[in-house]
Amino acid sequence: MASEGEQAGSKAVGGRRTGFAQKIFSSAAAGAEGSPKPIRRGEVAQVPSTVLTVEYVDGSEGMEAAVRALDERLAQLEKALHSIGEANTELVSVINLQAKQLTQFIESINRRVDRVYRTVVGAAPAPSAPSAGLPEPEAQEFAVPAEHAEDAAHQQAWRIARVMASDLDAYYPEMVREGVVYGNFLELLKDPIEQARRTYQQRVPEELADAVDYLALALNELIATKRRELAEEDGAA
Repeated sequence: MASEGEQAGSKAVGGRRTGFAQKIFSSAAAGAEGSPKPIRRGEVAQVPSTVLTVEYVDGSEGMEAAVRALDERLAQLEKALHSIGEANTELVSVINLQAKQLTQFIESINRRVDRVYRTVVGAAPAPSAPSAGLPEPEAQEFAVPAEHAEDAAHQQAWRIARVMASDLDAYYPEMVREGVVYGNFLELLKDPIEQARRTYQQRVPEELADAVDYLALALNELIATKRRELAEEDGAA
């Protein structure tokens, strides 16, 4: 058995341990009153709902503003691309027209050079033969046929045809002149005549247009008029 001295020493040591433990727990309890409760393992931190709401709203507005700005940029880009496409189409059309006009101009120069060459070397100029598909103008009477002379529809069709022939002379005077001189009137003015033909068919009833080709008659009148003008120029020279 332990002596009384040993028992007293053991009690003293136990008392010191008990006092130290009490100080630790009392200190922890005091700290818990003045500071947030420590998060234990397995627990989830609690964040005030007001903070989350404000942060979410701020982020949502910023995102919507960014999306709107992006939509505006895309709309502007689409508009710019559309404008570029229209400009390219117009540019191609202008280039094609200029190329066609340049080709016609070169052909005109070549024909004039040929005519000058024939004049210089003393060769006779190319005969002014009637254009293919058109009867000899001088052999025609340029008016509404007698059987339709009193028909207002025929008179109107004849006026329309003469206006279109006059437009050809107004818009393509050099080509008309050369076509008459070299006998290739229909070939040289193929595209303008086809366009005039389509317009004529739109304005004149089909049964009337089939009865009398007033556009061909008007073109023959134009050729005859130009031939007279050329003959007068040669006589004056």
